[in-house]
Amino acid sequence: MQEKRYRPFFRLSLSFLLVLVIGTVGYRAIEKNWNLLESLYMTIITITTVGFGEVKSLSRQGQIFTIIIIFLGLGMVTALFARLGQFIVESGVKDLYGRRKMTDRIRRLRNHYLICGFGRTGSSIARKLHESGIDFVIIDSLQAHIDEAKGLGYSVLNGDASSDSILLDAGINKARGTVLCVGNDVTNVNIALAARELNNEQNIISRGTNPSLEYRLVRAGADSVVYPMRLGGEQIARSIVDEYNKEKGGEQGTSSSMLGYELRVVRNSEGARSVREFINEFHALRPVAIRHNDGAMSHNPLPDDIVGENDALLLLIHEEKINRTHQEISRLIWSEDLNIGAPKIDKEHKRLYKIIEELQSAVLDDLGRDTVAKRFEMFTTYAGSHFHREEAMMRENSYPDQEEHQLQHEELSRQITNLNRNDRFTFSDESWNQIDRWFSQHFLGADKAFAEYLKNR
Repeated sequence: MQEKRYRPFFRLSLSFLLVLVIGTVGYRAIEKNWNLLESLYMTIITITTVGFGEVKSLSRQGQIFTIIIIFLGLGMVTALFARLGQFIVESGVKDLYGRRKMTDRIRRLRNHYLICGFGRTGSSIARKLHESGIDFVIIDSLQAHIDEAKGLGYSVLNGDASSDSILLDAGINKARGTVLCVGNDVTNVNIALAARELNNEQNIISRGTNPSLEYRLVRAGADSVVYPMRLGGEQIARSIVDEYNKEKGGEQGTSSSMLGYELRVVRNSEGARSVREFINEFHALRPVAIRHNDGAMSHNPLPDDIVGENDALLLLIHEEKINRTHQEISRLIWSEDLNIGAPKIDKEHKRLYKIIEELQSAVLDDLGRDTVAKRFEMFTTYAGSHFHREEAMMRENSYPDQEEHQLQHEELSRQITNLNRNDRFTFSDESWNQIDRWFSQHFLGADKAFAEYLKNR
C-alpha cells in the first residue's frame, strides 16, 4: 500500500535524472568546447529556469537543443516539486495532525479499557467492545497492527505496554480495566506489574499460555487469567460430544458410568495409604480391587488394607451420593456484607474470596490433584501478597495498631498453611467453614478498624 502511494514520486525522480543525463550528454556532444561540468550546469539552469545566462555562446544546434530541454524539463521539475510538496504534507503535517487528534481523543476517555496487544485475541476483544459501545485504547508496537487498528477507527498508541509513560498516555489512571493480550506470559507479568502500580482500582484480565505461570500473573496484579487455547479446545470437544450424542439418539452414560454408578481408578502417587482414606476422600460405596505395582490384583480389599505407592485402587462410586454430598457443603461466596468501606482493600478481599471459591470448586468438583495444588498455591500466594500490601498501607498512614494487626496476619498465614500440612491437598468439609470464619472475622474486626482509622485521618 505504501509502495503504491510513493510510486509516482519515484517515477518522476527517475524521469528528472533521465533529463539531466540527456541534457548533459547532448550539450557535451553539440558544443565541442564544453566540458562535462559546464554541460551539466547548463542543463540544470535551463530546466529549473534560474536564468543565470549561458555558460558560453550557444551554436544554432545548441539553441534548438536548449528549447527541447526547456519543454522536457520544465514540466518535469514542476511535477516533481508538486509531488514533493504533497509528500511533505502527507508524511509530516498530516501525521502530526493525526497524532495530535488521536492524543486528544484518548485524553477525553473515562472508564475505558486498555488492550495491550492487537493480535488475534486482542483484535477479537476490540471488535466485540466496539460493537458493544465500550471505549478502549489499543497499545501495540508492531506497525502492521497499528495500521490495521487505525484503519478500523480504533484509538491506538504505538509503544511498549510495559512502559509507565505509554500506559499513562493511554489514560490508565482513569481506566476501568486493562486486558493483557501479548502472546508471552513473561511480558504480560511485566505489564500487569506496571498497570497495577499505576491504577490499583482497575480490573486486570490477562491472556495466559502457560498454566504454570498463572500464579505469577496473579501475584503481579492480574485479577483473572484466561486461556484461549483451552477454551477453544473445550468448545471443539463440546461440539464433538453433541454431534456424537445426536448420532447415538441421545443415549445416556459414559464408558465409566452406568445407571448413576461409576467405576473410578485412583492411582496412589504418594506413600502407602489405607483403603479407608480413599473411600472417605472420594465418598465411595466400596473398594473393588487393588492393582499392585508388580501387576498382581487383590479383589474386594478391606478398608484397613494398604494401597502402596504407585498402586491403583478401583472404587465403586454412586454419582448421586457425590452430588448430594457436595450440595450439602455450603459453597463459599463473597458477600457485600464483608465490605469495610475502604474500596482498595475491599477489592482485594473480593479477589481473595474469588480465589478461595475456585479452590473449593476444584476440590468439590474433583478437578484433579494438580488443579487443586495450583489453586491452593494461588490462594496462599495472593493471601500473602495482600497481607504485605495492607501492612505497607499501615506504615504509610502510621497506623498505631499495626503490630497487633500484623500478628493476626501471621496467625492467618499459619492456619492457611496447616490446611495442607500433610501435602496431599485433601481438605475436610469443615475446612471451608474454618476459612470462611477466619477471614470474615478478620475483615469485620481488625480490617474494619483500620478502615475507620483511614476515614478519620
